[in-house]
Amino acid sequence: MEQIDGQKKKVPQPVIIEGEEEWEVEKILNKRKVRGKDKFLVWWKEFTAEGDTWESKENLENAGDLLREFEEEYRRDHREVKQQEQVDNSKNLSQLCQDQWQCSVWFTTIPKGQH
Repeated sequence: MEQIDGQKKKVPQPVIIEGEEEWEVEKILNKRKVRGKDKFLVWWKEFTAEGDTWESKENLENAGDLLREFEEEYRRDHREVKQQEQVDNSKNLSQLCQDQWQCSVWFTTIPKGQH
């Protein structure tokens, strides 16, 4: 949810879980690595977009279902991107290699002194 100019900021109240104040996760938006550890961009329930934060997996243990959903989507989306890149690379190669002789020359190493 984006902040609208002039909109009053409502301060969401935490819920108490096992004696600790916690805020509810609305959605996990993205993932990145920081110093080799996964961090997740979290949209907190009832917060505006400016309240989104990068959190470690340890801070999201009570949002396990949302984390699993995000990880499944993330893997699927990245697998689809890699597959599309492979298709695009194949198309580029076939366009470059329309002339069989020219293609074989590009991919054949000519011994030193024989060119």
